[in-house]
Amino acid sequence: MRRRVATVPEETPDAEAEQKAAPVATVTDKDADNEPESWAFHHWRRTVHWVWVCHGVLSGGLLVVVGQLSAAAATVREQKWLPLDPHTVGIMRTTKEHHPQSCIKAYANVWAPTVETGLLCCHDENADHFLCAGPSALLKRSLQWMTKVPTGLFLPVLPLLCRILVLLLVKSRTPKTTSSRTPLLDCMQRRLYLYAGVTVFRGVILYLLFDTLENFLVEDSTTTASACWYDAFVPQHKHQRRPCAGSVFDYSDHIVLYFAQVIPIALVEVIFSFVEHDHYQQYQQQEKEEENSTATLVKWVLRVQQLFLVLGFLYLYGLVVYFTYTTVTYYHTYGECLVAYLISMIVQFPLYLLTTDTSSAFWRTSRTYFFAV
Repeated sequence: MRRRVATVPEETPDAEAEQKAAPVATVTDKDADNEPESWAFHHWRRTVHWVWVCHGVLSGGLLVVVGQLSAAAATVREQKWLPLDPHTVGIMRTTKEHHPQSCIKAYANVWAPTVETGLLCCHDENADHFLCAGPSALLKRSLQWMTKVPTGLFLPVLPLLCRILVLLLVKSRTPKTTSSRTPLLDCMQRRLYLYAGVTVFRGVILYLLFDTLENFLVEDSTTTASACWYDAFVPQHKHQRRPCAGSVFDYSDHIVLYFAQVIPIALVEVIFSFVEHDHYQQYQQQEKEEENSTATLVKWVLRVQQLFLVLGFLYLYGLVVYFTYTTVTYYHTYGECLVAYLISMIVQFPLYLLTTDTSSAFWRTSRTYFFAV
């Protein structure tokens, strides 16, 4: 009687060859250098580039079109309006005409030679004038949000603050970076400092310093204060170092605010919300996470966040387009707005390079530091 012996099948030469030929996942120095540029960034880089291009075409084209319309209107009547103190104007009109004359709002056409041709006193009879009627209550409040402190400082970073809140809600399911393992929350905190630096740079350099240089370089159009009939009606806080405020070249501070602070910061953060979503999906695939209710909830939260940010940014951009139109049409010349837009490129162009450039090691390192991609 023969006894059966359990045997283990020996590996064939072909099996050994297949095992030796199987690739082994290794990280080389070259891969480490390219690691900061994640798949998500490469996937969205071209889109980010074209978003910036569309923004430049839209904003620059808006200035050109409105400037041409304003130039055509200027052949009929030259106008550049400066807000006045309605109470002071009302007292002047009451004294001159010997009966009460109240003004809800008051404006001066700084290029008009006399008070009779250049003063606009808003009351019931001319309430349909654009400067008197003004935009709707919502648009007025939105303009105050963008231009007044502290809401003007808070509004551009609102997308980042929303994303930080969402990240805190799903922190346990949010990936770390594949390179330095730095949490995305730390990168968001760095970007908050970056945006604060942009805001300070816009306020100190592009506003205070550039305005001082402008006052030094641009000569007064008149030599005596009495030559400008509206000087006595200008609100005290709007008085400048020289008389005849607004009659000489004065680049638009609002245009610089819109395109050097409000739009670029919000644009960068909204774009990166899509990069982060792909980054999260890539992390799930790398970690081979199973699809569960928590992961599905996180995806939906990120999608809702993207929708909210895009709709909010489109509304903000629409506001900027509208107020840019009114600024060029009523309050500044085309040349003043164009110079202001060129000044804003001091901020816009570096942010464009930070979010798109791959040829420079400086921008790649900076992008990894601030965006973790």
